[in-house]
Amino acid sequence: MAMIVSAATALPPHRLRQDELREAARAVFDGKIDGLNRYISVFDTGLIEERYFAVLPDWYERPRSFGERNDLFIKEATRLGATAAAECLDRGQIPRQRVDYLIFVSSSGIAAPSVDVDIVEALGLRQNVMRVPIFGLGCAGGAGAIRLAGTIIRGDPAATVLIIAVELNSLTFQPDDLSKQNLVATSLFSDGAAAVAVQGDKAGSGVLDLSRSFAQLIPGSRELMGWNVVDHGFKVVFSTRVPVVVGELMPSVLEALGLDGFLDDFILHPGGRRVLEAYCTVLGKDRKAFQSSYDVLRWYGNMSSATVLFVLADRMVRCPGASGSESILAAFGPGFSAEATRLRWL
Repeated sequence: MAMIVSAATALPPHRLRQDELREAARAVFDGKIDGLNRYISVFDTGLIEERYFAVLPDWYERPRSFGERNDLFIKEATRLGATAAAECLDRGQIPRQRVDYLIFVSSSGIAAPSVDVDIVEALGLRQNVMRVPIFGLGCAGGAGAIRLAGTIIRGDPAATVLIIAVELNSLTFQPDDLSKQNLVATSLFSDGAAAVAVQGDKAGSGVLDLSRSFAQLIPGSRELMGWNVVDHGFKVVFSTRVPVVVGELMPSVLEALGLDGFLDDFILHPGGRRVLEAYCTVLGKDRKAFQSSYDVLRWYGNMSSATVLFVLADRMVRCPGASGSESILAAFGPGFSAEATRLRWL
């Protein structure tokens, strides 16, 4: 049995209200985007009230190179990742030396050696910990790491797997990208880190059993979401079709996990307002069924891979499910792809 033992989150220092961010975006794009007032309304209709960032908007008052952005990513990702991981291990009462595998997830910066090397040193983990860095899964990364952790534990039931997801989307902002998709992304994405500890039943006891997992890739759909690498870093690819495709994928996800239509417990990535509305429509539920997802979007925005783990941490702390009840943890990301795990509350 693979079990989620604990989860924790960490946030960068700068908290900004959505109206502040709207005006910052207006200052950047005013006179450059035709019909800006019409498009900038996405800041007011996205259900987000505030978000957290590693840098303030004035950091972009002068051009920033890819190298400068990435150097800051490595520094801040190490700090945030180690903070979330330390809290996660403390909550689960797991000694640092008990961590056997470290899965590090991020798609907003790059490093070789990967950032988890610095986190291992910061946390004092064993030097022979098995490191698994994951790049490129985007918003699906946190859910993909949960699936991978379950696979590892089933083959090594005495092991402890530590998942760390860190995203610093503010460092990818391209002020010279005048596309509507960049403006939408600017209204939505934010920074944060989350950590989850997963153990086998020969290592300890947990809160959630990872009973079955599923992944699906849609051929020929890479244009829906991701990055284009340009001279100054990552340029966002973000299609308005994403919520529609998410809605189309959900029934096959539930069927593959063996879940019937009566499931009432959901831990889903809140990709944005329209994605949450797609969940409600396809699953035939009102927004109360996805309250933690709505709350995370409202107070933190979309932190890519870390977001679904924020939803998980919120559920575990504020409103855990009844013993024996079942849930689904799922997220969707570049590829276009789905990552999902069937859970049972212990």
